[in-house]
Amino acid sequence: MARRFDGAANQYLSVGTPAASAVPVTLVCWARVSVLGSVRTFLSIDDGTNDAVWIGVNAFDVSRAVSDQAGTARTATAGTIVDGNWHHYAGVFPSSTSRFMYLDGVVGTENTQASTPAGLTQTQIGRRYTGGGSHNGDIAEAAVWLAALTRAEI
Repeated sequence: MARRFDGAANQYLSVGTPAASAVPVTLVCWARVSVLGSVRTFLSIDDGTNDAVWIGVNAFDVSRAVSDQAGTARTATAGTIVDGNWHHYAGVFPSSTSRFMYLDGVVGTENTQASTPAGLTQTQIGRRYTGGGSHNGDIAEAAVWLAALTRAEI
């Protein structure tokens, strides 16, 4: 079942207890973006301030997997969204020096910059830790694996 979000900061789902507190972890969902050209967060595990792992799209509609440590983002990207159709997103975080983004099963370039988010205390669907990047569109089948899934598993 899909959940519709309207882009407002108060439109999100909070799982409360984090699905994961450290890497390795894989974040996966199906999402449809209603309004292109804005930062959108689909799924985030964070500390409520400035440490997180999350997946979404940037203001240029490029899909991305982000590891934030003390507000410094380390980003892996995949393809660009050019429509309002459903797409499958997967952010794989095997270690503190490795992250990948998959868009519709196609992997992007690995980012190997060091980032070790700490104190991850909440899981949110539809926005990230600062309340920013609120999603405007639909999200379905959000999932978290406590492992770095392989290409074949994605």
